[in-house]
Amino acid sequence: MAFQLLMVVVIAVLLTSLALVTIDFTPGFSPVSVEGYDGSVKRDALVVPLDYLMKGPVTLQQDDPKLIQRIISQYLHHPSDAPYQLHSINDDPSMGQSKMILNILGEQVNNGGFFVECGALDGETRSNTLVFEKKYGWRGVLIEGDPKNFELVKQKNRKTWTVNACLSTQPYPNTVMFKQQFNIGKISKLVTGEKHKGYSEVQCLPFYSVLLALNITTVDYFSLDVEGSELEVLRTIPWDKVNIKIMSVEFIHGAEGKEALKKYVMDQGYKVYSEVTHKGGYANDYIFYKNDIVPWIQSVPNSCVRGEGSSVIGEDCSVRIEGSSVRGEGSSVRGEGSSVRGEGSSVIGEDCRLRGEGSSVRGEESSVIGEGSSVRGEGSSVRGEGSSVRGERSSVRGERSSVRGEGSSVRSEGISVRGKEKKRYQYTSRIGSLPGLTHSIIMGCNALTRRMAFQLLMVVVIAVLLTSLALVTIDFTPGFSPVSVEGYDGSVKRDALVVPLDYLMKGPVTLQQDDPKLIQRIISQYLHHPSDAPYQLHSINDDPSMGQSKTIRNILGEQVNNGGFFVECGALDGETRSNTLVFEKKYGWRGVLIEGDPKNFELVKQKNRKTWTVNACLSTQPYPNTVMFKQQFNIGKISKLVTGEKHKGYAEVQCLPFYSVLLALNITTVDYFSLDVEGSELEVLRTIPWDKVNIKTMSVEFIHGAEGKEALKKYVMDQGYKVYSEVTHNGGYANDYIFYKNDIVPWK
Repeated sequence: MAFQLLMVVVIAVLLTSLALVTIDFTPGFSPVSVEGYDGSVKRDALVVPLDYLMKGPVTLQQDDPKLIQRIISQYLHHPSDAPYQLHSINDDPSMGQSKMILNILGEQVNNGGFFVECGALDGETRSNTLVFEKKYGWRGVLIEGDPKNFELVKQKNRKTWTVNACLSTQPYPNTVMFKQQFNIGKISKLVTGEKHKGYSEVQCLPFYSVLLALNITTVDYFSLDVEGSELEVLRTIPWDKVNIKIMSVEFIHGAEGKEALKKYVMDQGYKVYSEVTHKGGYANDYIFYKNDIVPWIQSVPNSCVRGEGSSVIGEDCSVRIEGSSVRGEGSSVRGEGSSVRGEGSSVIGEDCRLRGEGSSVRGEESSVIGEGSSVRGEGSSVRGEGSSVRGERSSVRGERSSVRGEGSSVRSEGISVRGKEKKRYQYTSRIGSLPGLTHSIIMGCNALTRRMAFQLLMVVVIAVLLTSLALVTIDFTPGFSPVSVEGYDGSVKRDALVVPLDYLMKGPVTLQQDDPKLIQRIISQYLHHPSDAPYQLHSINDDPSMGQSKTIRNILGEQVNNGGFFVECGALDGETRSNTLVFEKKYGWRGVLIEGDPKNFELVKQKNRKTWTVNACLSTQPYPNTVMFKQQFNIGKISKLVTGEKHKGYAEVQCLPFYSVLLALNITTVDYFSLDVEGSELEVLRTIPWDKVNIKTMSVEFIHGAEGKEALKKYVMDQGYKVYSEVTHNGGYANDYIFYKNDIVPWK
């Protein structure tokens, strides 16, 4: 009996350990969630490898399963099954846009379709989609960012999906401050997290992500009116993954102008059908249709003007929709207020079934019924291999993430599809179901006494609790929690951070400049110790500088003999035109040389300088990132090329924030900072938290900056510095400002 109890305890320990290892070794951005005893999900998070964060901001991909599930569970509102509550009996309150769409579609409008209207306002006033829903039985989704307006939308009882969010202007979710002003509300440039009268912090979702949450990839009509952000929204769309047939897009408020909008859409394979304008300013839209569509009415003059409730349209703008019906097997299209109904048909439509690989959406006595219908059935579930939500031509899977990681899965059990019940998640290890293990143990205890069986059961219960506790401990660590696993050889298999999904919903996640994990990474991988070997210099000249170091000594005077600490970024080979060699060799200063070009850095190491060295560039952002670095000896620099591709004469280089490098050296006071990075000087300086460091003197090159030397000068002076002089050279080897802090009195 003692042996049996021991074996069960060993199993409990193994299960607990396995739970921890499974979480850490799931590849990519692994999902982590913990279910409470009340069935609520305590937190969703992703395990993000530190290597990803070192390369720059981490965002949720538009098709990330965790993002899609968040949209389904928190942002998608079901079509209403209550009677309409509209103020007018007019089926078409549009300012002319819908009539143009009808001109293009002709009799095809009767075949049903799917629309998206972003900038839905109150769901009725000047709605471009109401006529398609009420008169032609189309399905669709209304998207409205303003929370006040969205409440009005819900009161209309539209027979369509609704989303209280704005469409993101980036290819990832983020939050913005939204100006609340009824029909002219819009995304503002105010920073989130602060309260402003008349503004509300609003979630923005990528257009493509909303479609995937609806299991839709084909849109018959997309109405986009977001008061100036139209072009930015359109640029987020992966056009090769969606089929948008017709669009009306407002052009009047865009920062880049209507022609830029027109050109972009036409480059995606569209033609302009017409412009719709209104004397009162209620319409300023392009009407686009896809190249492969043949409009029912071919020619329409521009500026078809329509007033509220009446049309002033030329003869060629008339809409001829003959009353006809299109019927398919088991379905019918009816008149105004009718519903589309077919036995066994799907709520979402032809390419909108929710299914995994080889799986189906089903339930006992499930049915699909009319407008605002739902998929329901006792015990119905959505389950597929890898727990993916898939449409006919699209899959909901992130590029570096999946719902099911190695040895683990996140699945929904016993839930309704898009029902009102909240989806719940359960994390399961690769071993399988613990209740199954308990059952096997109890069944094997038939020959034992009841007391022994009870003891075994209690130990297994403890095992379950230990496993759950292990998961909860990881999940509930606040902030970006470090996760690492040490191998038997003592090596760290992976560093990662547990990033709450809520952070990623607000926008890109980056490492803070003072994040301990970042500092440790710099110490372990980028800081090279001062050499204790003899110098290997080509010249006996202690001061190869082009005049900068001499000017710094004029400021410091006798203080130069008291020792100090320097930072030289753009160290080149560690000798040629070095601004810091004299302080190291003649005055015994300590410091750090920072050089981004890997070829140049090899030359630095050969000099055996008595200072720290770092093979990285200084980041132009307040977080680490990687860049393509142009390798050209003394004029090498950060380029605008995208990382991840090979280019001759370029190397992918790690960039580190200046402040992070100082913290890795345990330094906050710098006596002299030499900055020469071929045009990125101002961007580097803007990353520095000036209230946390004390930089006494600086030489900063000004010749290549995109904003000009005056912008550089003004910025540094605004941080509490004065200009001592400019140092220039006839051969172009020096074009520097010399700055010193306001509280310093120059020696000369």
